[in-house]
Amino acid sequence: SPGSTLVLKTIAAGRVESLDVAPGERVSRGQQVATLHSHEMLTMQSELLLALDRLKMAEQRVEAARELLAIEGISRLELERREQEFLSARLLFSTLREELLDHGLPESSLEQILEGQRLDPHLPVTSPVDGVVLEVSVQEQEWLQSFAPLMVVGDPARIELELQLAPEQATSVTV
Repeated sequence: SPGSTLVLKTIAAGRVESLDVAPGERVSRGQQVATLHSHEMLTMQSELLLALDRLKMAEQRVEAARELLAIEGISRLELERREQEFLSARLLFSTLREELLDHGLPESSLEQILEGQRLDPHLPVTSPVDGVVLEVSVQEQEWLQSFAPLMVVGDPARIELELQLAPEQATSVTV
């Protein structure tokens, strides 16, 4: 019935590396149902690591500027310019980080990427609801575009059956 099913889609383009569920299987909210291999994720992670380096550099430049200002080695205006660069770098890093999380990258995976400075093309797809897999729309190794349907999860207790019958056949239908 309306509202009892949900079409799972991925926000990033990629190749279906694995399907972890099949039609008829129960899934829980947050359970991994598939894994994608996404070049888009690699690009986003690379941009995040570059932004992290810029942030660290900007922070060092601000610290150096404060020390130089204390001994009158630079002007207050130069310190403010460096503080603005630091703010911009921090905002860019935060934006890219949130974008990766919004794409479905788990926080733990993101932290591993930041700590290890290593990219990971894998994007786990998780079920946002409890239910049963009603339909799988893809196969392993299939390439998908962004927002392509992966599968349908629903509550089988709320499924309605719709029949189209000629009026003369309606009398022979019973529950």
